[in-house]
Amino acid sequence: MKGVSFGIAEYSLSVARDLHQVRPMSPKISSIALTFLLLSACGGSSTNHRMAIGVAHIEKGHFELAEGELQAELDQHPQSKGAIYELGRLAALRGQGTESAAYFKRALMAAPNNPSCHANLGWVLVSGDDFDASMEHFGHAVMLKAEKSSALAGLGVLALRQGNSEEARVQLQLALQSNPQNSVAHDFLEVIRTGEAEEALGPEMLPRVASVLFRAYADTTNDVVAEQERKQQLGDQYNF
Repeated sequence: MKGVSFGIAEYSLSVARDLHQVRPMSPKISSIALTFLLLSACGGSSTNHRMAIGVAHIEKGHFELAEGELQAELDQHPQSKGAIYELGRLAALRGQGTESAAYFKRALMAAPNNPSCHANLGWVLVSGDDFDASMEHFGHAVMLKAEKSSALAGLGVLALRQGNSEEARVQLQLALQSNPQNSVAHDFLEVIRTGEAEEALGPEMLPRVASVLFRAYADTTNDVVAEQERKQQLGDQYNF
């Protein structure tokens, strides 16, 4: 049995290396995917394995394969917060705003104080011109702090979509104060400077923003490893 466990672990590590070689993943995502793989290799459930493979496929741009893994997880575990969340993220990356919003709303029913769900849903809604609802979810994310920079940038884009470039500039600058590495905030400040808002606010906005700001799911309720990693990320990236 011990030999089998080591064999699975070796296979899991080789999968992670292969995925990274095909398309280098960000340290954040690769570590999350590797955590799921190692949990699976060390006696974890098939749920961890499917989630890891689904996240890795999203990072590689293999959206159909990702959907298959995540949908299989959801079929077996209809209340899986991770699968619901990741399917919402996947839909946003595909530019499917209606589907993405439905998944994130469903995820919020299970985890009403999840800051990523609120921030992501705000972006999905603002891309679909649902301004009042997007403002509400961005506000929740700002209060919950963990996605403060993303939410503030979203409020800036909301103001820009409403034709208020001055308010947009203020919110985007606040987003950069919270996280100076927020490239979306940088990009939209440049959009205001150059006056090219129409193209930047077009149909490709949601997939572009999702690829940068939508974090992979971390279950901070039941997964101690994910919770520790999440706290480290927040400490490294944000100034509260």
